[in-house]
Amino acid sequence: MKKLLAVLLALGVAAGLLNGCSESHSIGWVPPHITTSLEQRTPLLIDSDGNIADFYALGYVYTCDKLDLRAITVTHGVVGLEQAGVNLLSAADLYEFSCPVALGERRPLDQYAVLQDGADGENGLGEVVLPTPAKDLDPRPAWQVMYEIAKEEGGRLQIVCMGPLTNVAKALDTYPDFAHLVAGITTTAGFGNYDQMPERDGWTTASIMRGEPDLFNDQAAFIKVFGSGIPITSIGASGAEQYRLGYVPQKGKKNSLDSWLSPDSVYSDVFRLVRQQYKASGKYRDRATFPSVMALLSLIDDRLLTYQTLHIQQIAFDMGSVAVQRANSGENAMGSVRRVTGFADYRGYDDAFFYMPRYYRKYK
Repeated sequence: MKKLLAVLLALGVAAGLLNGCSESHSIGWVPPHITTSLEQRTPLLIDSDGNIADFYALGYVYTCDKLDLRAITVTHGVVGLEQAGVNLLSAADLYEFSCPVALGERRPLDQYAVLQDGADGENGLGEVVLPTPAKDLDPRPAWQVMYEIAKEEGGRLQIVCMGPLTNVAKALDTYPDFAHLVAGITTTAGFGNYDQMPERDGWTTASIMRGEPDLFNDQAAFIKVFGSGIPITSIGASGAEQYRLGYVPQKGKKNSLDSWLSPDSVYSDVFRLVRQQYKASGKYRDRATFPSVMALLSLIDDRLLTYQTLHIQQIAFDMGSVAVQRANSGENAMGSVRRVTGFADYRGYDDAFFYMPRYYRKYK
């Protein structure tokens, strides 16, 4: 509580911003935990580049009673590695996570780092500065933390990658048995506009320059992870774009970002302050997708989304595009990816997405 008061005093946040919620998401009765398809304790490691969407995604961890967050590892992406580390260590302290936070690689495997377009502000959190955390970063590199936890968990570890896959690729390079110790990876990286492009001579070429920064920023890492045999679930822009919050003028309603964050809780002022980064872009651009939240919700309840398994014989990158040659089956494939294609239960996903701030109002 003292940490949150420090945030409010330091930043001068007025209480009661953006009160109220939409009719379809009235507070009402709030179940003690989010609905999940997980049946037993599921050890989780989150690899993140410390941006706004990831900050909100971390808020969902404690809503699921089956998730056990073992570590947060830091990758390059929307900001430099050190700033991402500050953001994630501070967020972990704010959410009262007890797990280690460890820095990883500061640049891609075989190319220069490409920082994002500034949508998350200069510091990755819309210039919001969270309180200085009480603990320090773990001295071990991210890939060592990944490996040691994967070994402890004996093949049960799930990794959710919310940025480039560099740290996972580094773990695969460093530890030959790492792939056999990981139960699955869910990544925000995807295949761009793959679904919209025709197949020619067995190849489909999709654009990834816009909308797929987590793939574009380390293509070699994606190939390394893709070919490792670890089961991969891919969100991508094509999945994330199907659920967007923001202002919809034809509906004549308030901005759904405001409705989402309207419940008052010990975190609500911080949630709303971070949200101002979207509002600063103007009324008609005040919209956002949350691929990292979708990645975590996909793990929490895989009944909410629809998936297509893509068996790939070859994959190649060139100047902001990815070329994919499909395999006839998984037997002769270089690797396979389970891609999110849509919603099996849109209302259920909507309820799950809106659950997080309501949970903290009721139980925090």
